Amino acid sequence: MREGLYDWYSPDGSKIFTFTPGNYGWAVMIWKFLEEDAITGFGRLHHRSQLWSEYFRLHNIPPHYAVVISNDAEEPANYKTLVDEWNRIVALADVPLPTIKHSTAEAYFATVNVPQANLEKVSGERPDLWLYIHGPAHYQAIKAKRKAGILLPAAEMFTTLNKVVDKSSGDYPKAAFNEAWMASIYPDHGWGGKNGDITDRIFRDTLEFARDKGKELLGNALHALAGKIETRKNAVVVFNDLNWQRTNPVTIQLDEKTARNTLVKDPTGKPIASQLVKGENGYELQFIANEVPSLGYKTFYLSNGKSPQAAPASVKQHTNYYENEFYRITLSDGGIKNLFDKTLNREILNTTKFKGGDIINGGYQGNGAGEFTQVTPPTPGDLLAISSQVAHWQIVESGALFTTFENRQHMQHTEVIQQIRIYHTIKKIDMDITLTNFDGIHNRQFRMALPLEMDRFTINYEVPMGMVEVGKDEMKTVPGGWAWGGTYRQQPAEINPREIQNLISANGEGFGLTLSSCVAVADWVDPSREAVAYPVLQAILLSSHKSCHGLGNWYEQKGRHHYSFSLLAHEAGW
Repeated sequence: MREGLYDWYSPDGSKIFTFTPGNYGWAVMIWKFLEEDAITGFGRLHHRSQLWSEYFRLHNIPPHYAVVISNDAEEPANYKTLVDEWNRIVALADVPLPTIKHSTAEAYFATVNVPQANLEKVSGERPDLWLYIHGPAHYQAIKAKRKAGILLPAAEMFTTLNKVVDKSSGDYPKAAFNEAWMASIYPDHGWGGKNGDITDRIFRDTLEFARDKGKELLGNALHALAGKIETRKNAVVVFNDLNWQRTNPVTIQLDEKTARNTLVKDPTGKPIASQLVKGENGYELQFIANEVPSLGYKTFYLSNGKSPQAAPASVKQHTNYYENEFYRITLSDGGIKNLFDKTLNREILNTTKFKGGDIINGGYQGNGAGEFTQVTPPTPGDLLAISSQVAHWQIVESGALFTTFENRQHMQHTEVIQQIRIYHTIKKIDMDITLTNFDGIHNRQFRMALPLEMDRFTINYEVPMGMVEVGKDEMKTVPGGWAWGGTYRQQPAEINPREIQNLISANGEGFGLTLSSCVAVADWVDPSREAVAYPVLQAILLSSHKSCHGLGNWYEQKGRHHYSFSLLAHEAGW
């Protein structure tokens, strides 16, 4: 924000008092108020305070000008000699001059935040411009961070519930939680930089530690709670950490022989459908846990027997076609060509340009933290969609719960595996994208696209503790602060892509489509040179750009990366 004093409002009407110098390091890096003798340095400062005298008068604020001493990796400095020298000059001067004093932020606020002050007001979302420094540039690390963000709160909840059941607060693993939470927030904005590959590795290790510790603590709590539940033999207890009732697939790790000869039963003893899946770590048995209570559990049972492994008779499917009671789907080059929602009685996708689940491989010349005034867009004209190549879809899994279609194709610099999993009896489509053997070429970006059949639409996405509607909930003024690239002159509503929590949703023309995502950055604007007007929801998978530091590392991310998404068509409204 431009330099000034503000009341910063939350959507609920509450506010906090804030101050910004316009750029955190300008006083040290550019104006150099305190790097020379007192007359030279504070002479500049005196001129600055004169410039700001009208601001203090206009807003009825006591005229105390703040200098924030801040810079990247700056050591503490002793300015006492300079301050004393200037104040001696003030005492001897024939004209009134301002004195200088050291202060804490709290003391300064107490001086200027007076009841009669007429402060500037700020409200609304200001989208993050530095969204490429972490998510797409450090996907594996941020994936671990997001996982920790789910596991640790769940572990705290169920550990507490276990202590409530025990009627005891003793032995709460406070130290272990503190260690895990500290690891989950340890990485700061300093990804990359000089010797950045070392920094990035340390950051990733701490986030993976937080994820693993969260899994361990949650497992301990759930095992303790499950042991207190009265069950019959071979019970499977499914817990729900959300504060609403939940229906979701559940996966159990079993050896192949056991998995092939196991029947799943609901709490009443009635057999329910299950499906055998060969995963990366062995065999899994999957079933649907219906209506698991909020912050509660539901018990299922395993017994000898065989569950039917064929798709229900009502399902129609071929190598590039699928139909159940919810959707009618056709696959073609690039992904889903037609996605007809039978409950809404309408086509969901507009696939004249991109297909549903299309992979976009394009150029990107930005550097993450170097997005100092505006996010760098993809390189115009340097874009290739996998839908321009011939696909070879085949059914790789089909059973009582779901059918999985797969397409494997070579794309420049990587091999792409697209999987689309459609559930038979619940309205759920999952998409898995795997980039294998990525060669780490510089300045490339990969996206997954969902083009929607909407002419008029709104975009909503999740932020910490809330939802934002694009064009409505952002700040209504240009921020006006300063950076190496100039002044922040872009209207916040115009910024894209956006940093998201877990979902992004497009709504209009009588329906909506919500994409839940494993990635941290999403878009809705066609990234190609001849952009279409309808929304193209995108998950930004990978970006192999350079750190902003002159001696910084490239974020090459060679190797294999796996991404998971779930999409749902629904009535309009997120």
